[in-house]
Amino acid sequence: MKTKSTIFFFFLTIALFAQDNVVKTNLWSAIFMQNFNVGYERVLKDRMSGVVNVNFMPPGQPFVVRKMAEVVSDSAGASSSLGNLAVSGFSIAPEVRFYLGGSNGAPRGFYLAPFLKYYTNKATYSFDLEYEDPAAANATQIALVELEGKLSSFGFGGQIGWQWIIKDLVCIDWWLLGPTVYSSNMSLSFAFPNSGLSQSELEEVERELSENLDSAPIPLTSEVDGPKITIAGKSLLAGIRTGLSVGITF
Repeated sequence: MKTKSTIFFFFLTIALFAQDNVVKTNLWSAIFMQNFNVGYERVLKDRMSGVVNVNFMPPGQPFVVRKMAEVVSDSAGASSSLGNLAVSGFSIAPEVRFYLGGSNGAPRGFYLAPFLKYYTNKATYSFDLEYEDPAAANATQIALVELEGKLSSFGFGGQIGWQWIIKDLVCIDWWLLGPTVYSSNMSLSFAFPNSGLSQSELEEVERELSENLDSAPIPLTSEVDGPKITIAGKSLLAGIRTGLSVGITF
C-alpha cells in the first residue's frame, strides 16, 4: 500500500509540474546566420513566466555572407574579397512574460514580455591597399589593411508574441514584434602592419580623420596606437526583435 501511494504521489507531482519548463531554439538563425540560440522558459504563475535567451555566434562567416561573396564573384568574374570577412557575437536577454489570451494560461497563447538585452559583436576584414610613395624606388606600394569593428550594447524593449504547445510536448514560439532601444559603444580600427608608415605619418592620417569626424551625426573620437588608428563613439540605437523558435516542454 505504501509503495502504491508513493507511485501515486510521484506521478501526481509530475502532472502538477508538467509543461512548467520549455527549452527552445531558433533554427533559422543557426542555419543562415551561424547564430546559435538557446532559450529556457519557466512558468512562475498561472499567466506569468520567466525566460532567458542566450545567443552565441562563433568566429567565422555566416551562410548569408558566403552566398553574397559567391554572387559578387560570379558577377565580377573574379574572387570576392568578402572571403576575408569574419564575424562573431554573444547576447543574453532575460524577460518576463504575461500570457493574456485563452483559458490555458502560461506557457500558451498570446503574451506581452518586457525584456532586457546585452549583446556584443565583432567583425574583422583585411584587404590590400595601393598607394603612392614618391620616396620609394617603385612609387606604387601595396599595404595590408586590417579592419576590426566592435559593437557592445545594453538595452530594453517589449515583445508581443504567440506560443503554441502541441501534443503537450512540442513548442512553437513566434516573436511577432519586439521594438528595442540600446545604449551602444562602437569602435572601428584600421591597422597597417606592413605599410612602413612612420608614427608621424599615422598621426597625420589621424588628424585628417578627426577633421572629417566633426561632421558625423554622433560624437566620435580617434587615436593612434602603434600602427593602428581607432575611431570610437557612443550612441542610442533602435532595433526590432522578431523570430520563430521551436522546442520541447517538460
